[in-house]
Order: sequence, then structure tokens, then C-alpha cells
Amino acid sequence: MVRVAREAWARSPWMAGIAVVHAALLLPLAAGMALDPVQVLGVSRWLKPAKFAASIAIYLGTLAWYAPVLGDSRSRRVAYQAIGIAMIVEQVVIVTQAARGTTSHYNVATRLDGALFQLMGIWIAINTVAVAWCGWLAWRNARASGDAHALSVALGLGLLLAGSAVGGMLIAHNAHTVGAPDGGPGLVNHFAGRRVMIAACATWLGVTALALWQALAGHPLVAS
Repeated sequence: MVRVAREAWARSPWMAGIAVVHAALLLPLAAGMALDPVQVLGVSRWLKPAKFAASIAIYLGTLAWYAPVLGDSRSRRVAYQAIGIAMIVEQVVIVTQAARGTTSHYNVATRLDGALFQLMGIWIAINTVAVAWCGWLAWRNARASGDAHALSVALGLGLLLAGSAVGGMLIAHNAHTVGAPDGGPGLVNHFAGRRVMIAACATWLGVTALALWQALAGHPLVAS
């Protein structure tokens, strides 16, 4: 694990550094969940910041690892800078609102709440464009080199964008939950897109494993 972390740092110190900071945030946030009785939407107010800290750490750490596949162009570095700043803004707003004892997303109760939510929206839009550009860079490199790894990165980033589209649905609905009171049981939640992405990747892995098994057995995947 240490070797992997060092390699990720060597590939993109910017992304890896922000990922490490978010991972380190988990300790004080966990302490907050254990010691602070204040709740927001029926759960500890520090639970959401902890979820996002963990997610952002994984997200940026993965992008740091992908850096060589995207190339060392100036456009990739700019995209990475934008993504890193977007995640910092996201986490700062979420922690700030948690400290205030209120929600961060879909909250326009006051001018400050609305401004913070709008700020996050702007930077998440920037993040989305930057991720799409990174996907294009990976796709371009895959076509030029025939590298299967670059192709897998491009497809993975495409799945990420597809799963994130669920967040756009929730923004249009202006609530965390669809079909029920905000924060309660609902038909669609923000993490449903991740489940779709995991299912798609698992399907892709299954097809790859089947192709390998057929190859080792000396049989074509599809009979001619």
C-alpha cells in the first residue's frame, strides 16, 4: 500500500496530496461522529463530510494513478488543477455547513446557504468538464497507441460521468430524495449512480474473464 501511495504521488503530487489530506480528515470527522450529538436529517452532522472525504480521497488518488495514461500535456495538468480545486471547494462547503448544523446540498434557506450551494454547483460543473476532457485524452491516447489500459481508463471515466448524471437529476428535483420527504426513503439517491457504475464494471469484468477462460481453453468467445 505504501509503495502504491508513493507511486501515485510520483505520478501526480497535486492529486495525491489532496487525496492524502482528505483521507487524514477522516480521523477528526470520525471523532466528531462519536462525540458530537448534533444531527442533521436524522444522522450525525459529521457523517456526510466523512463520506465525501473518503470518496474524494479515492477519486483523486485514482486520478493520480491515471496521470501517465492521460499524458503530460498542459491541458491535462490544467484539468487536474481544476478537479483538485473543485473537490477542495466541495469539502470546505460541506464541512462549513455541517459545523453550522445544516445541510450543504439543495439548501437555499438563507442567502448564505444559497450562495454556498451555488458555489458548489459551479465547481462541480467545472469538475465534470475537466473529467470529460481527461476521458477524451485517454481515448485519444488509446486510439493512437492501441493501449488497452488507456481504453479502460477512458471507458471508466465515461462510466463515472454517466453515474454522476444522477446528481443532475437530484439538482433538478432540488432535494436529496425523490418520491418522499427530503432525507427520507426515496426512489433515487445520489449514490445510485455509483451502483450502476459498479454493475457496469462488474459486467465488463465478467465478459473479460469469460474471454480469457475461453482463450485458455483454446476456444473462440463467439463461434464463427
